[in-house]
Amino acid sequence: MALKRSSGLCAPTEQSGLARCVSQFASSVLPWDRWQLTLIAAAICFLIGPHLGWHLQFRVPAESLKAVRFLVGSALTAVFVSGVGTCFIFLRPSNRSSFLSLLGACLPAFLGIIVFAGLEYGGTSRIALVPLGPGFHSALAGFLLGMIFIFRVALGQSSLSFVLPKSSAVGSIDTDLWSRVQYFIWVLIALLPFLTWTLPFQRVGEPFFSSRFVLSSIRVSILDIAIILIGVWVIGKESVSQIRKLSCWPRLQYLCFATAIPVGVALLIYTVQFLFALPKLYLSGGNFRLVYFHSYLSYWPLLLIALCEEILFRGLLQPFFIRRYGLLRGLFLIGLVFAASHLSTDFSVGFTDVLVVTKVALRLVESLGLSFVLGWLVVRAKSIVPAAIAHGLFNVLGFAPLGPAFPGIGPVIDILWVLTACVLFYWFSPNDAWRVRRAPDPSDEDL
Repeated sequence: MALKRSSGLCAPTEQSGLARCVSQFASSVLPWDRWQLTLIAAAICFLIGPHLGWHLQFRVPAESLKAVRFLVGSALTAVFVSGVGTCFIFLRPSNRSSFLSLLGACLPAFLGIIVFAGLEYGGTSRIALVPLGPGFHSALAGFLLGMIFIFRVALGQSSLSFVLPKSSAVGSIDTDLWSRVQYFIWVLIALLPFLTWTLPFQRVGEPFFSSRFVLSSIRVSILDIAIILIGVWVIGKESVSQIRKLSCWPRLQYLCFATAIPVGVALLIYTVQFLFALPKLYLSGGNFRLVYFHSYLSYWPLLLIALCEEILFRGLLQPFFIRRYGLLRGLFLIGLVFAASHLSTDFSVGFTDVLVVTKVALRLVESLGLSFVLGWLVVRAKSIVPAAIAHGLFNVLGFAPLGPAFPGIGPVIDILWVLTACVLFYWFSPNDAWRVRRAPDPSDEDL
């Protein structure tokens, strides 16, 4: 493809090729100090740790059961508090966070780890971390990652000022307004995991087609609505005008796009399954399973959840992120926020260490794919309605595929959505979507 250069901007038609554009974009969404990623990883470990299994191998005497439960609950709460604290430090709208504040954020997790390890190994000389469970491992990994970053800050080799490279496609946004957006993001990331940890919401592996599932879905939708109202209160009147502006009815072509994308992905998977199964069906005379339309009616609560989430992420937050960071970076970062807000419901006590790492990676891929596709729909349609339809169908078809489910169908769907996002932004990209500065700029942007 013949490409051209213009004003130092990387476009998809440039001679350096798409790979160079992707590389420059990847550099633009990472902080200048890459070691700051260790603090983000520590926060993730702290936030998901309480949702995982914490295993005590010794038999607890009946008379000590209440005390042990209190100590274990205190340890898990301390780890969660560290996650909330570290999130606040890198989302705080000022650069006045100090070395001591970061150390104080990690201290509760350290105390929780000591308490839990003391319960298991108190009075014994044997030390083995493996039996303590993935929750303990996650908390310990978060503490070690946090201490690595703290050590670098103490030596002056890293900074608590989180800075991204400046994009050439960035618009203006009031500093005070962006500060309020940052505070709300912290509330979103910290409050949702706390509520899903303490309240009886939908858990991993809970059966569908049950009254409990419907009630859990409705409670999640009510929680999303409450979070939206908190966001409107924290951010101010401009958030109301944004939601109202994006709540209009879109053109028919974008409704068709919103339906065609998730259904097309599902049909593609079904077609490939059918073609592979065709020789066996021909020889055996069997039938290929197909889910009928009426069976999807039981999944209507997922549509309600999708609508609430689109109002929150695409209607409330996405316009601020695009104005602050430009289109592509804004969609990428809102995808990270979307992933962080869902981590608390992705895990249960039955997860192993390998499954935890795998699930975090898959959640990131899924969230980024969704963010770019749904964000594209909102930007092009100037309405959140197509995004809500596509998101709802994604949820339904993810839980009830057209053909037989198979191991790994989730990652396959996620990859296909990522490829769909690449197609949309490469051939149907809105203006200035690919603009990323080629070299560092002195006026970098604080997170």
